[in-house]
Amino acid sequence: MRNERYGTRDLAYSQWHRAESLQHYIGAERAEFADMIDVDFVDYCHWCGTPVMLVETAFDVGEPKSARVLTKLGKMAGVPTYKLLYSYSEGILTGLRIQQTYPWNFDSLHPVSVEEWAQIIDDHHYRSHPCTSQLQFQKSHCHRCRERLSELNGSTDRSADRMPV
Repeated sequence: MRNERYGTRDLAYSQWHRAESLQHYIGAERAEFADMIDVDFVDYCHWCGTPVMLVETAFDVGEPKSARVLTKLGKMAGVPTYKLLYSYSEGILTGLRIQQTYPWNFDSLHPVSVEEWAQIIDDHHYRSHPCTSQLQFQKSHCHRCRERLSELNGSTDRSADRMPV
């Protein structure tokens, strides 16, 4: 993932889309039912742009967090979805609790280390997504890049290097 561009998020559109503002354009009753969510994170393939997982995140305050709409979006797209609650101190993540909501809907959040969460991200990017663009890159790019991708894919088999393009 690239670095954060601005460090903070502007809330102008979020505030405009609230019923109090939106009612001036579509009426109070319709504005009250014009629901929306922000999509926190869409992890996607670097090479082809295909979404590989959707993540609803929130600061962990010990209360339930809904991911109902994001889960439905994941089902429609055929993309795994997660709910992730985090805690931090001085800008460092100190705790993560996750729940996969699609395709498996686990009953509750369970704690994971940042290393375990990084492994889940890696699995979705490099093991679960059969990207032909990544394969083309792997075959055509420098030897060092091919080796690194093979390591990431957990493969010692170099037959992909010899496959015709």
